[in-house]
Amino acid sequence: VPRPREPAVIRPARILAITRRDLRIGLAGRQGLAMVWISAALLGGTATVALPEVNPKAKEALTLSGEVPPAVAALEGVQVIEGRGKVRFATDGDGVLVVTGPVNLAIRTAMDDGREPAVIVEGAPRNFPTPGRTMLLALLSASVLSGALTESLPGERARGTLTTLLSAAISPVELVVGKWLAWTLYGTGSAVIAAAVAVGMGRAESGWWWLPLTVVPGTTVAVGLYLVRRAADVVGGATTTLRVIPLLLGGSALTAWALGDVHPLLGAAVPLGGAIITAGATWPGAAAPILGAISAALLTAALLWGTARHLRENLSDGPTRSPLTGALTAFALLAPALWIPVVTPPLWGLAGNPGLTAGLAPSLGLIATHLAMGFAAALYYARDMVPRALRPASWPPLALAVAAILGLLAPWAHLRLPTGVALTAMASRTEALLVPAELGVGGALLAVSLQELLFRGAIQRTLGPWASALLFAALISPTDPLPALMIGAGMSFLTHRAGQLAPALLMRGLLTLLSLWMSG
Repeated sequence: VPRPREPAVIRPARILAITRRDLRIGLAGRQGLAMVWISAALLGGTATVALPEVNPKAKEALTLSGEVPPAVAALEGVQVIEGRGKVRFATDGDGVLVVTGPVNLAIRTAMDDGREPAVIVEGAPRNFPTPGRTMLLALLSASVLSGALTESLPGERARGTLTTLLSAAISPVELVVGKWLAWTLYGTGSAVIAAAVAVGMGRAESGWWWLPLTVVPGTTVAVGLYLVRRAADVVGGATTTLRVIPLLLGGSALTAWALGDVHPLLGAAVPLGGAIITAGATWPGAAAPILGAISAALLTAALLWGTARHLRENLSDGPTRSPLTGALTAFALLAPALWIPVVTPPLWGLAGNPGLTAGLAPSLGLIATHLAMGFAAALYYARDMVPRALRPASWPPLALAVAAILGLLAPWAHLRLPTGVALTAMASRTEALLVPAELGVGGALLAVSLQELLFRGAIQRTLGPWASALLFAALISPTDPLPALMIGAGMSFLTHRAGQLAPALLMRGLLTLLSLWMSG
């Protein structure tokens, strides 16, 4: 029964009572003991284990073999050996000296012997800031809370005590804040103790990373409470938290790290992910950790408010579908499958191993990505022998006109987001998903048909047209989302008004043919 609105009341004594009650229930018995031992083992091992140190300034002897020029053999740190060295010198049939292996600047200078070199060699080391071990402490302290959160609100609802608590002199805000405080204290306390051990043993150096480290567990708890606010029992809560929280932690952290390649403050502004990355002392200075902590704190407040509001207005709710949760889950599940085949080759090149994927054509990645889309759509449509989305439909003229106009204007509308080295390498590959010209005419038509089956078919029927259009823009063209958003909105509107998928399939095919014809 909907509960009448009441002012948000926050009384510390009642909040602390809920906190003590939740900790007492969650840490009781074998399950609570196992949680404590798992936290201690994971965090303690991460804080104390000695990691191999990488010293880029250390001079390693470079082994050479073959017909080594005297000027090169006389260099410091060079060792000429028989057999196969790291750098091999050999003269081919035309008398040309062929050098195989990593030729550094000193060797090249010695071989030039004062002459003007044909190729100018400049040292350009890659500089990709990587998080330290304290980021792992933040992630682990947050990850171990998933099980406890399934017992929080869902456990109360399954035992029938949630109604009793809210019918007593406890407001929904007090209940949510008390439960949040219980597991925030546990997670933050575990992270702080492990970090103090790491600093005390010399495994980490103190810095501004302490601030976001203390915020990550609390934000994770707020996310978990928001996700399980509708769950009717512990099983439903566990299914949601164990499926979404790890994906959200990893996905937001990767997003923040990639955007930090453009500017550290841009990465730090990503809610939750910015706090995770800055907790690892990834970027120097105080601005990024402070911004990461603030963005995570704002997300925490918004989620706690949303959870309390839901409890106040829908006390007896059972399991219902949340469009936001569904959209986040779909994005987290689809993004790796759609992006990894497309963007892996250029990223391998940036990592210093371009030869591994140099022979892979871009079309192979596009094929793999669209096969993943087709497989995901097939799983959804397997419930129907003849998909209802493909049956004859009425095609509203207005919807057709809107879809056509948005699709025709899309190639001239751009909103390219700022990119760093890594995102620039990914941009050209992901933007090719919108019109996969590399696959030829037939392949491109099949590819966009699979896109429509997934986004306008499965996703739109499950989450609605807005989620379908936004996910299409975010997944198909994340670095230049405006064209994809216009096409996605047009196709979603057409599918929504027609009630079927066939008009969007035909319109998308015509737009693709037009784009291929205009591009020559």
